[in-house]
Amino acid sequence: MLAYDQLKGSCSLTPMDCVQACIDRLSDLTGIKAIPSLLDVGIHDDDAVLDVPAYSQTDGYSCGATAGWAIVKTFRPRANFDRFYNLVRPEPGVGVGPRRVISALRKFGIGTRTCRALGWKDIKKCIDDGFPMLVGTGKEGPSVEGDHWSILYGYRPKPRSVFIGNDPGLFRSQLVVPWNEFSRSCWNPKGMAIVCWGT
Repeated sequence: MLAYDQLKGSCSLTPMDCVQACIDRLSDLTGIKAIPSLLDVGIHDDDAVLDVPAYSQTDGYSCGATAGWAIVKTFRPRANFDRFYNLVRPEPGVGVGPRRVISALRKFGIGTRTCRALGWKDIKKCIDDGFPMLVGTGKEGPSVEGDHWSILYGYRPKPRSVFIGNDPGLFRSQLVVPWNEFSRSCWNPKGMAIVCWGT
């Protein structure tokens, strides 16, 4: 593994890019691409939250595989991570698009439906019916897909908020995000989700 000074001297990366490159290299060397999240998010009595396991990705490009894996483990607890990851095949610096994630989910017995123009009532209905969703997040702009895969697995009625999994972070990968903030500046493409269920 290259030390920070070696990376810095060999390219024009920022310090954060160099740190991420070192983390990615360590993840590649160990083969560990996802770990269980160590800290849970607080749940209130009125919250509607699905029992979706929380994982943290260990590199900068496996978010699609990690988010998809959490969905698989929800419905197929004995599934094999390596097999799923190899089907998704995320690429360094690029990640993975929806086609490979959906294909891998289906091969693991997960039904999917891509929905657009979803709003608060639609999110509530999906969660109430037991369907977690894969959503894009990130601030790439309104015409570009988000740069991160997340899981929408619950909602809080008051104040309106959503439970998001696969947030980048090694200790806690779950967040409760106010609905207005999520729908206005986080959800990208806004209103789009891959709704998932066990078949």
